[in-house]
Amino acid sequence: MSEGTIDTFRRKERLNPDVAGFIENALHAGAQPTLIRKRAFVVFGKDIPAKSIQNMRQKISGLPKDEWVNAAELLQSYAEKDPKNTIKVIHDSNDVITHIYIQLSIQKDLFVKFGHLVQYDGTHRTNKCGMPLYTLLIEDNFGVGHPVAYFFMREETSDSIRLALQTFAKDNDISVTKTVVTNNDGAEFSAFAEIFPKAHQLLCKFDAFKVVDI
Repeated sequence: MSEGTIDTFRRKERLNPDVAGFIENALHAGAQPTLIRKRAFVVFGKDIPAKSIQNMRQKISGLPKDEWVNAAELLQSYAEKDPKNTIKVIHDSNDVITHIYIQLSIQKDLFVKFGHLVQYDGTHRTNKCGMPLYTLLIEDNFGVGHPVAYFFMREETSDSIRLALQTFAKDNDISVTKTVVTNNDGAEFSAFAEIFPKAHQLLCKFDAFKVVDI
């Protein structure tokens, strides 16, 4: 990882050089993010967000190029089955994959019908690429939730989430969305406020209970 990349990471995550260096060295040594977070709190008295450590881990680890090629080819085969399916693989200036966006034709139809309320939720450890999976979900007339788009993202920053939502907005009429539900994360709030400016934002009840002492 270049010094320029490390500096960019420090600025985005608002970490001082000592903390960023500690995380980098620990990751290179093979330490688990959970233990790194605990140790950083003891050493620096700073509670590092888990996403910050995950983002740096992604920058360090990467993935062999042939793995990405194989994944892209497999996804492209799904796109070819139905012209209405949308599969997009987004690269950065260094030709590194940053996002994989998936939306099938049936998911587009569901969003048109029930897209007035959308929930955004992330899940880790779903793939060997180490890319967190984020899902946009809707609820139908029977109260059943359905995914309407998938995003695999290399980083979990506001810029990364914003790019994912912009990709979704290009293929869908997001004016139908009146309410979005997110977790307790500033990056998500910021990105949704920009891409869905007319939608009200609500905090997921589960996450609300986690940040309120009840």
